[in-house]
Order: sequence, then structure tokens, then C-alpha cells
Amino acid sequence: MNDANAATPPPADAPNRRALAGTGFILLSGFGYGAVVVLARIAYDEGSNAPTSLFVRFTMAGLLIWGILLARRQVVRLPAHTIARLLAMGLLFSTGSVASFMSVERISASMAALIFYLYPVVVTAASTLLFRLHFSRARLGVLIASLVGCALTVNLESGDVNLAGVLLALLTVALYSSYVLLGSRVAAGIPALTSASWVMISAALLMLVAALTGILNAPLTTAINSEGWLALLALAFFSTFIAMTAFLAGIARIDLFRAAILSTFEPIISVVLAALLLGERLTPLQAVGGAIIIGAALALQLVVRREERSARMAEPAGV
Repeated sequence: MNDANAATPPPADAPNRRALAGTGFILLSGFGYGAVVVLARIAYDEGSNAPTSLFVRFTMAGLLIWGILLARRQVVRLPAHTIARLLAMGLLFSTGSVASFMSVERISASMAALIFYLYPVVVTAASTLLFRLHFSRARLGVLIASLVGCALTVNLESGDVNLAGVLLALLTVALYSSYVLLGSRVAAGIPALTSASWVMISAALLMLVAALTGILNAPLTTAINSEGWLALLALAFFSTFIAMTAFLAGIARIDLFRAAILSTFEPIISVVLAALLLGERLTPLQAVGGAIIIGAALALQLVVRREERSARMAEPAGV
């Protein structure tokens, strides 16, 4: 007898489609975050400063997210402990942004970026220890290749190394890695916009406190010309609203290792945009580094598919 009310089983390729969507979200996030340095540089050149850029970035993105949720009547009531964890994510994210800005004041942006892209190592190692994720030798090889690609893509500048700047960059790595690890657990099952709305509240409030207390050694300013405001709008919309919601949607669909590796596309985006908008030249080593990163990301997909296929073949047949 045909039961019209019987539950329809999910398509056989549903896991692959979910993983593909997650990969797309992470890549979109990478484009947004990769543009941060260039947009911030344009805003600085047109009159902005660190506290103003960060406050505008998080406040405008937060207002946009909450406006969309209210307009769609999609505001979700969450348990208090979940809201607290999302606010903690905001503190980690915004504090990491502050540490990143402060590190660039003391060491070259290239060196700070190279140190920052150690975070896939931290995320992978921490997730293996904390969440007992599988970490094969093939994945280790992909991880090493991606880091080599980052080292070549980011063009290190000569100069004396400032210890405080290096420590601040390492603090950025620790804070962002903690944000990713916490987000992989807290954001699961929560709509990406809802997660981002609470993260933005926390980040904007922290930036306001930082600006008012002078921790970044500069006051809020409105003496910014039209190009500077356009850069800040792009920073808030594309590099924060789009990038953050896409990242949260991505890590809800794929594992942390793949998300961390795919995020290494960000330095490629930074280098290309710097060449197009700021007139910086791409070196042969940067081109090689970009090719290695792309190759590592593609190799990762092959490694994961092979491991999943082997796991399915190893499963005992159903009775």
C-alpha cells in the first residue's frame, strides 16, 4: 500500500550537495575577508583610523543584519547560554581585530599576515585534540602545502622584528582560532544571520569601548572623504556582513579542517586586490604561492572524498 504521508528519504547525494554548499560559502567568505586589508588601507588614506574603521565596520554590519531579521520577522529566541556563547564569539572576533591592527602598527603587514595564516594549523591541531577529528597523513601533507603557499603568497618585507608586534600577531591567531572552534559548535543548527546578529552586537560594543577609552591611541573621527566612506561601507557590507554570515553558514556544513584550508584563499584575494586597486606588483613567488594554495585546496577535496569512500566501504553490511 502506498502511504502518501510517508516521509520522503533525503536524496542519496544530499551529503555531497551540503559539502559543496559549505565549500562555496567558505570561498565567498574568503573573498570578503581577503578584501579587508585593501579596503582598510583605502579608508586610512582617505581620513579614517583604526577605531573608526572597526566601529563603523561592526556597527553598520550589525544594523544591517538586525534590520533584515526584523523585516523578515525571523528574529529567533535563543536560550540564554547560547546567546552568551555568541556574544563570547563576538568578543573573540573583535579582540582579534584589535590585536591585528595593533600588530600591523609594529611589524610589516606582510609579516603579520603570514603569522595570522598559521591559524589553520592551530584550528586543525586543536580540533583534533578537543573534538577527536580524524587527521591522516594525507591531510597533514595538504596542510603543510597550504602553509608553504601562504608563505610564498605573502611577500615578507625586510626590517627589524618587533617582539610586541609578533606577540600581538600570535594573539590574533589564538583569538581567531578560538572564534572558529567555538563557532563550529555554537553556530550548528542556528541560522547564520541569527548567529552573526549577536556576534555583531558584542563586537560593536567592544569597539565603542575601545574608541572611548583610547586603547587604540586615536579618537573616533568623521573627517573622512567620500571615497573613504565608500571603503568603510564595502568593509561593513561585503567584508563583514557577507563574509561572516557566509563563514558561519559554511562551518555549519563542512568540517573545520576543510574550512581552515579553504580560507587560505584569502591571501590570494588580498594580493590580487592590492595589485588592482593599490598598484602593488605581483611577484613570481606570489604567483607560485597562489598556485600551491589552489592546488592544496583541490587536493583536500580529493583526500576527503577518498577517506569518505574508504569509510563507507569499511562499514559492515546491514542485516
